[in-house]
Amino acid sequence: KIDYQVVDDGIYYDSIWAYEDDYSPDFDMYLWDWDGYADPGDTLASFTTAQIENWNEPCWSDAEFDAAVAEANATLDPERRKELIWRAQQIFYEQSPEIVTDYPQKLEAVDTSRWDGWTRMYGGEGAAFYTSFVRDSYMNLRPKAATAEQSGAGGLTIVAVGVVVLLGVVAAAWFIVRSRRAAVEEE
Repeated sequence: KIDYQVVDDGIYYDSIWAYEDDYSPDFDMYLWDWDGYADPGDTLASFTTAQIENWNEPCWSDAEFDAAVAEANATLDPERRKELIWRAQQIFYEQSPEIVTDYPQKLEAVDTSRWDGWTRMYGGEGAAFYTSFVRDSYMNLRPKAATAEQSGAGGLTIVAVGVVVLLGVVAAAWFIVRSRRAAVEEE
């Protein structure tokens, strides 16, 4: 029999980061939601021994995993990095410190008719905003330049401006001619 409770976030945090005289987490199991980071090295680094009492909530430790993640985050060779990340993922899978129970679909509505630069995570498959890990959308988002078709005015704007300018010139000429006539009549 499993005895479970739905609790407030505060109880979760107090149980995970429980301190009396020392760090002593107080839970058997928990269900939580979490997104990985855009870079797998950052996601995997969350579960290294050094992250116990921080991001490593299950308090899991594996020396081979730690070494693979450290080397993956330090190497500049993309192929070597890929091998190390895959090895770290395999260790994580085999040890199962956390078990993925679902892959939720996230629905976001964005206005592409008026904005350019929406950038989705995970090669175009993930979120475009509403997560701290999607900086590209916030940095790239710009209002679209209005085209003549979008504004609905097209060439009529030019005609209207021309008419206003012409009326202004005619009115100015009329006032100048009138003021000269008035000055001549006074003499």
